[in-house]
Amino acid sequence: MPSHPRLDLVLLGIWCVAYCSACQTQAGPAPEPRVPSADPADGPRGHSRAAPTYSVHEWGLVALPMDGSQDVALRTLPPAAPPPVIDARPAAPLLFFHLGEGVDELRLDAQVDIVGGRVTEHWPPSSVRTEPGTVRWEGVVASAGSCSGAPHYPGPQSPHCRQLPDQHCEATALAAYEARGGTACLTFGQGRYNHLFYRGVGRRPASALNVSRRGTSVLVERAVGSESVGRLIRVSKEGSLVRLVLADVPPVGQSVTLPAPTESDFFVAERDLNESMAAIGLTSEEAASFMAAWRAAIFSPNAGLAGAPGGAPPADALYYWLDEAAVTSIARLHFEPAPAATHRAFLARVDLGSAD
Repeated sequence: MPSHPRLDLVLLGIWCVAYCSACQTQAGPAPEPRVPSADPADGPRGHSRAAPTYSVHEWGLVALPMDGSQDVALRTLPPAAPPPVIDARPAAPLLFFHLGEGVDELRLDAQVDIVGGRVTEHWPPSSVRTEPGTVRWEGVVASAGSCSGAPHYPGPQSPHCRQLPDQHCEATALAAYEARGGTACLTFGQGRYNHLFYRGVGRRPASALNVSRRGTSVLVERAVGSESVGRLIRVSKEGSLVRLVLADVPPVGQSVTLPAPTESDFFVAERDLNESMAAIGLTSEEAASFMAAWRAAIFSPNAGLAGAPGGAPPADALYYWLDEAAVTSIARLHFEPAPAATHRAFLARVDLGSAD
């Protein structure tokens, strides 16, 4: 078994939100892409510079099996694929860009590096692939005013979808998860897009919570980690019945036990998810697009959800927001010029399997 578990990432996209206050026009060789350093004083999960140019917002869902389990990720691989060791799978993230006051247009390069893994799908297509785990969009033009990429998304029988190694084409659904309300229009190649998208396979974040079953209950232990937002949400599905229970994320070095869910008030759980995304720094439109993508998969019976992003969700699952260190350990973002801030919201989903 490899010393570093792999994680299967199904990243529905990255939203980059650009808030520009000044742009440099002096010509010269482009510096190497880099990630801005974090400054906690600049807000939740924000990375700032003295002269802001734009901000990047990203949301996604990371599917994690329980400790020692690997079967969740394997279910979405083609039968002929070799069985990798997989401990996590981010599903459905998107990147959006918002231009700041007084800025009409900004040219940038965007790069994603899936740590220790590979990119399996991205949109719009880019020919710049230096490593299996890297995708780079060069010469993206972000302009004021939202737009839809609907005319440019691939169809199920398109060459893009037919060549995917896992035969699961997520780019066909991207139109349903667009966010407006100030997001920039992205011009790349011959197309105009609302966001950038990628997914792939990578490693399990070291700061993920340790989750194990205790009969019908679930023990959640927090060994390491930084500041977190939101609560733990356990959702169990049986036929047409969906039940849930919420609990606070335990402090570092402590644990909490979640019993079998008995409640059916989804309003409280959905409100917690929306409040958490706002605390991380996403806009209300971006939070709405996340819920449009994941509300049914999280809170609806599984019947008819086989086509949901990442496949049908588990019948018993635990949800919580990954901290910033965990998100960065899965996928690193690089932009040129560097953004004024990045806000990355990744919801972890742990497949709890069934009781012993």
